[in-house]
Amino acid sequence: MVRKKVLERLLEEERKKTKELEEMIDFYKSQHERDMIIIEELRKMNELGQLFGDRTLQSNYVSNTFHYIKTGEKDKAKTPLKILFYDKEKNRIRFYKFEDEYRKEFFSPDRNLQIHNAKLKESWVFIRHENREKASIPQRVYKVVKEEKESQHDLPNIPEIIQVEEFVLMKEIIGPDLFTFFNQLRKKPCDETIRKQRDSIRRVILKKHLKDTAYLRTKDFGFPHHIIVPSTCEEKIVETFKKYLVLGREAEQKLRKKGRILDLGAYYNFRDAGLWNVKLEQGVASAFLSDKILSYEYIHDAIAKGLSQYDFDTIIRKTFGLDDAIHILQSPVLNLSQKEILKGEEYFLEESSKYGGNFRHHLMNRYLESFYRHLRLWDLYEQGKLPREKEHYSTEQEIMEFKYYHLRMSYSNLYMYVCGEQAQEKELGGVSLEKILSLAMKA
Repeated sequence: MVRKKVLERLLEEERKKTKELEEMIDFYKSQHERDMIIIEELRKMNELGQLFGDRTLQSNYVSNTFHYIKTGEKDKAKTPLKILFYDKEKNRIRFYKFEDEYRKEFFSPDRNLQIHNAKLKESWVFIRHENREKASIPQRVYKVVKEEKESQHDLPNIPEIIQVEEFVLMKEIIGPDLFTFFNQLRKKPCDETIRKQRDSIRRVILKKHLKDTAYLRTKDFGFPHHIIVPSTCEEKIVETFKKYLVLGREAEQKLRKKGRILDLGAYYNFRDAGLWNVKLEQGVASAFLSDKILSYEYIHDAIAKGLSQYDFDTIIRKTFGLDDAIHILQSPVLNLSQKEILKGEEYFLEESSKYGGNFRHHLMNRYLESFYRHLRLWDLYEQGKLPREKEHYSTEQEIMEFKYYHLRMSYSNLYMYVCGEQAQEKELGGVSLEKILSLAMKA
């Protein structure tokens, strides 16, 4: 009897293993079939591309993607998305949606596409993330804000975001980002009346962006704990200097100490509120850049409706108190006075406190925070990672000016932190990374 029970148990285990093996075979078979579909589609794409051009085929795959999403067949949408991202080097593709009287929808990667009677309606950015979990981050932000905005109408405007596995489809309004807009605004000549109006426009835009950012960086979006990224200022500050200079032991220790101070105050979501992550609707931007006199009501209403927030991948990272305010208020295309910056910071603090943010006690480190952020932005320019778009500058000389601006601001803020007073203009002459390191050694 015992032998029979042992044999039955062994037989059951073998059946279980056989079933698991069959399930595994079915899984790999389905994966193989999906891969074969993609390979076959790529073969067709290559053949048809030679006849009709790659852009026409890309637009068809984009149309297919949206068709599957609209019909509730998201699992099928993954195949055309994989084909669009077959080039492993590409992680981001932008498509523009046109409409005309004959073809209701037509997508193209070319914004300046010439089609008879066609009108540009939308812009979509397709992004491939490392995995599904990373792709869920912007989707989660969009859903939470959309739900809360039904009862709180002054919350940030976030255009539609759709997740398909590891892919994210992000709708954009047609119009310039704020970096481009403010760069155009500061260069356009005008009389005194229009100049005052533009100053008012700038203030209202900045207040709206600061208010939106205060909400986004203090909001708990309910992300799983394991994907939250702690602040790494201590490592980043040393890493930045080591790229360009040889650091002695004492210098590294001094820099690490400053980085640790910042890490200790890093409790908040990093919105990455740089002006390139906010867009202004084209009609509104054109009106603001014109020489027309606009009513105060129109300016406020147009900004409330026409300003939209984008790119939320970094919101799982933690950062120090004024980081996002520094990104906004100390941009090279604004060149605000110290008085204006402090006033903007105060407004940011007030708005943050409404959403539960309480970092006023970190103000003693505001200049250390600014020193660090400008140092990192200078490094991004030095590596060629900024500016992000060609629209962000008009000449190579302008890029050099933006880069030096961040280096100079890094030094001037460190000077305030170390010396307790503003640096004289002669002190700010000939700023270099070596000069910044020398000053950092004094504190």
